[in-house]
Amino acid sequence: MVGLREASSLFQQQQVRLLGVVGERLARLQAHVAKSPLPFRLLADADGSTLKTYGVFHKDGLAGRKVAYPAVFLLDGEGIIRLISVGSTPRERPPVKLLLQAVAMLTPAA
Repeated sequence: MVGLREASSLFQQQQVRLLGVVGERLARLQAHVAKSPLPFRLLADADGSTLKTYGVFHKDGLAGRKVAYPAVFLLDGEGIIRLISVGSTPRERPPVKLLLQAVAMLTPAA
């Protein structure tokens, strides 16, 4: 999420809203955000139901913890999914540059 935090202004320039879903309890997520604020919203998915629905729930996890594969779903203005990027490991994240290129392809020229 560090890359998304650093590039958030670039996404805002493209009128892209970022939203994260984290497999954590709300209290734990709030404590994390209080220590390290983000320029976008995070949603708590304590039971992992949203992560499972999108097929990014990692059954084995790290050190016995269940976690999600880092994933990005890029939706256009009509809510149609135009890009799906899912890491093959819990630490692999899509490059911000790739996401910005995908956004640019969806943005009509002025």
